[in-house]
Amino acid sequence: MRGVPRVRRAGRRDRQPVYYRLSPEAVYAYFKEIADRSPIDVTLYNIPMFASPIDVPTIARLAEECPRVVGIKDSSGDISSCPA
Repeated sequence: MRGVPRVRRAGRRDRQPVYYRLSPEAVYAYFKEIADRSPIDVTLYNIPMFASPIDVPTIARLAEECPRVVGIKDSSGDISSCPA
């Protein structure tokens, strides 16, 4: 398309280790480490049927403390588990 500038946006989507049940603090530490070291934006992936769920306080804490965390993909099927 002529006249339309190309926009390149790099990002990554991360989920916690599968089949291991982690405490909310361990889930937070896992994603914080990724966000702190990542040179690109990070989207959390909540997939509780295979991994420890990311609870609402953890999502809020990561969003507040980690500028690289830019979104969340939620596969829980429970919209009430996601903060507005």
